[in-house]
Amino acid sequence: MELRVFIVDAFTAKAFGGNAAGVVLVPHDQSLSETAMQTIASELNKPMTAFVQAASSDAECTSFSILWFNPVNKGAFCGHATLAASHVLFNEVKVPRITIELQSPVGLLEITNRDVGIGIRFPISSVEKIAEPDESHTRLLQLFMNHQQIAARNIELYYSQAINDIIVLFNDMGKQEMDTLAFEYSKDVGDAALALGVRAVVVVAESDDSRYDSLARVFGVQGTIGEDQVTGSAHTAIASLFMQRFGKSILRARQCSKRGGDLLVEIDQNNNKAVVITGSAVTIVGGTMSLESIFTVDAFADAPFKGNQAAIVLVPEDKQLSATTMLTLAGEMNISETAYLTPSTKGLSFTNDSRFSLRWFTPACEVDLCGHATLAAAHILFYELNNGSDTLVFDTLSGDLCVTKQKDGSLQMQFPEDAPVAMEITQDVKTVVAGVLDAEYNNEIEVLVSPKLKYMVVRDPQVTYKQLSKIQPKITTDAYGAGQRLGISGVIVTCEGNDRDFLSRYFGPWCGIDEDPVTGSAHTVLAPFWKPRLNKNKFTAYQCSPRGGELVVELLDQQIVAVSGKAVVLIRGTLNL
Repeated sequence: MELRVFIVDAFTAKAFGGNAAGVVLVPHDQSLSETAMQTIASELNKPMTAFVQAASSDAECTSFSILWFNPVNKGAFCGHATLAASHVLFNEVKVPRITIELQSPVGLLEITNRDVGIGIRFPISSVEKIAEPDESHTRLLQLFMNHQQIAARNIELYYSQAINDIIVLFNDMGKQEMDTLAFEYSKDVGDAALALGVRAVVVVAESDDSRYDSLARVFGVQGTIGEDQVTGSAHTAIASLFMQRFGKSILRARQCSKRGGDLLVEIDQNNNKAVVITGSAVTIVGGTMSLESIFTVDAFADAPFKGNQAAIVLVPEDKQLSATTMLTLAGEMNISETAYLTPSTKGLSFTNDSRFSLRWFTPACEVDLCGHATLAAAHILFYELNNGSDTLVFDTLSGDLCVTKQKDGSLQMQFPEDAPVAMEITQDVKTVVAGVLDAEYNNEIEVLVSPKLKYMVVRDPQVTYKQLSKIQPKITTDAYGAGQRLGISGVIVTCEGNDRDFLSRYFGPWCGIDEDPVTGSAHTVLAPFWKPRLNKNKFTAYQCSPRGGELVVELLDQQIVAVSGKAVVLIRGTLNL
């Protein structure tokens, strides 16, 4: 089944603002299980992905169904993904009507293509004032405000059962404070939220900026979304609150997150149980189109939804992107690596050049080396663009990297070896190791670091394959700070295997990656680490992350490590910048 896939920024008129959503169009005569939807949503890794299906094949069909999935589970209600889906229907599918209907889990949603944006009619979410907050409410607020003296603040507490959020109305907060409000999730916050059964804390205030009536931030307090960038559903409750508290039925609303978003919120004058939320949206990536410029690829995998994801962006020689744009787009893609390819030889193209410039970006920073994105880039050139070369050379921050096509369809990459050396066991080292293993440091644990990539290698002889696959790191503020002081970019945890030579996992919160599913560059460190311990030069390796990935690794002459694997293309699309 071929699915049209889009990435859309909702509640913004500019790219890389608002809240990102995936939109998947399911053919009207096909069925897609919710299990498949969840798998696709996890692969896209957007705050929410909407799955939309037309009720008929009629080109003028105005009736559609919609379901929402975040990367972890099915969503009950999502405003920004609904706006994104409506934007795709009006502006990409070109539905020839001003009004359409979406059948959703919360009922029938009426969508109107207005002059000021796309308006969505939602059920209003009533709010109830918590006149006498109990100890549980006070504890959650103290934790949320990082133990600031909340008694000194002029606040009112409300609860919306419809969206399961606590709303904190600050009567003494202006836009400057709202813009800089900080929140750090902790287990204590999560426990306090669970005790109350709430999903999120919505911070709201009347605006002291004449452009807006209301200001808001929305923070997930159960550890699933962190801060939601722009939240349509929260504004169905904010509308109710502002009508109840200030007598306002129309709000020019601003959500003051890092990306920020603007909403027009109007209580229906004919039906005060409905609210119309209007906003703009921008398509960032449109899939299954004819002139591909962006791909998502599962590397070190022979089937979709395995291995490690990378986005590959084809940048023609005459259309260079700035490093700032590359980093911003990598953040938008929100997968472990986004790579940018440009032919190096003037006058040659992606199909006939054999040398290319290659740069790698995580959502947080540019990196010196990335194996799985190199594999993904070579796969695109060899198997999607039919490049006729047997070997490709990539000009990178780590020097020239060669990738050769193998007879079995796999690709062999050659990287410089990065042999790790023993670390001095300081308190910072113990803190990082304890955080990654979620266990106390002991003297049997080996700790090394690679001099080039700054990967810490941790081997605990007591950790088996089953234990390694179940490790759940707890990178506290202390552990994160210790890693920064040590100058490490990530931690590799490794153990000897049974049916493979060795196993590993890689954690890189210091570079914006909680866990990298399969890490080719880590094996330039692991191969020389395991050589004296296993007395061999060629290894079968498995990275036992939840997605998992198979690699063949070989130490060659001249301190070169060959890493081989396969890849699968998931999305082919056009980048709209």
